[in-house]
Amino acid sequence: MIPALELKMNKPCLPPGNLPRLYELSHCVADMANLAFDDHTAYVGKFAFAHKGGVHVAAMRRSQKSYQHIEPEKVGNEMRVVISELSGRGNLLSKAEEYQMEGVNNDNVVDVLDQIKNLESSGFSFESAEASAMLLLKRKQAGYVPPFQVVDYTVVVEHRQERGMFVESMVKVRIGNETLLTAGEGNGPVSALDM
Repeated sequence: MIPALELKMNKPCLPPGNLPRLYELSHCVADMANLAFDDHTAYVGKFAFAHKGGVHVAAMRRSQKSYQHIEPEKVGNEMRVVISELSGRGNLLSKAEEYQMEGVNNDNVVDVLDQIKNLESSGFSFESAEASAMLLLKRKQAGYVPPFQVVDYTVVVEHRQERGMFVESMVKVRIGNETLLTAGEGNGPVSALDM
């Protein structure tokens, strides 16, 4: 047994008054033991207080006690709203408030919800990509101006005798009135475009 992790049976693991540090402690112990932390762990997992169903989130916006067995802060955790095909207007409104987005209205939210549901039915996932959902919402706001426009791009994938797989990309973007052309190399098409 690792001495630093050894727990004596006659002493509590967490001194009285430190329950709000349980989230931090559990992640620290997993890190010290070199274990991947299960985000679905009760009380201290990232998703222990996550809500993604539209009905749940709507109820949570009215009263946080409606779908939570305790206040997440009591164990050092926090409530999360997840965006998915099960989302309702409350999910996007909660995320817009979290990201301090102003000017979000019901029409914008309904349009983006439809878009998210269509994208998820074709294989996309927004549960771990909430910034992507917020970009969809931002694009629906009045006066939105895209920060850049992709004019065109090309990707070349080759196999070269001395190097093996080789990928090059060229991207042309327009930012305001300026057009920029750049190139990159990578270990795959997405990597090359990212570079």
